[in-house]
Amino acid sequence: MAHLPPVDLRYGWHTHRRADQELILYGILVVGVHCVTAAPNCALWGTRTANMRKELLQLRREKEEPGLQFLGLVCFLQYLMGRHYLVESSGASKIFKESALRCLYELSPLESILDQCMYGAVQDQVFIRRSSKFVSDFPLTGMDTRCDKSHDHQQLRGHGPQGFGSRTAAAAKYPTKLCDCILDSITSSTRPTQQDGGRKVPSPHAFVDPSGFQEWSRQD
Repeated sequence: MAHLPPVDLRYGWHTHRRADQELILYGILVVGVHCVTAAPNCALWGTRTANMRKELLQLRREKEEPGLQFLGLVCFLQYLMGRHYLVESSGASKIFKESALRCLYELSPLESILDQCMYGAVQDQVFIRRSSKFVSDFPLTGMDTRCDKSHDHQQLRGHGPQGFGSRTAAAAKYPTKLCDCILDSITSSTRPTQQDGGRKVPSPHAFVDPSGFQEWSRQD
């Protein structure tokens, strides 16, 4: 499946930044993207914030709001153009209810919750559970399998596999079986629309790629 390079904080992206937002919007509105997939940082809406002071938690959440508002905008644009979006968070996260992403419920999205151990997620040959919630505007096939409790789980604490990074960070990588389910769901999803946008149909207008787009869109 053809795709643009990921928009990732580890690569220097910052979705609060206007220049980055312009590049992303150009990719969506002019180049055209069938499905936008996103996994925003939901740590501040998870269970580990239970003992954090409310004032501090609110302050940190407010710093994340601009980026989440932008993600919500991107999802609305995809919906209006007859395309698709898929947003993932941890299963226990409240990010879809207590952040700017609550706007997605205006679109009556579909939800799916799964445990990644059932899709082959392991670390050091031990299954990791990692519950995930997916919110989308199209049906997700085979993405609702919960743990059958037939195996033990690796605790996501300490250093990651082979001593690199943390176990939590390493668990962010989807197992191959889950990737296949996501791709199958995206490729089988269609929603008729009069406005498809992007470059599928040649446009009479001459578009000039914005600064930085050529380098980004051709990354491996």
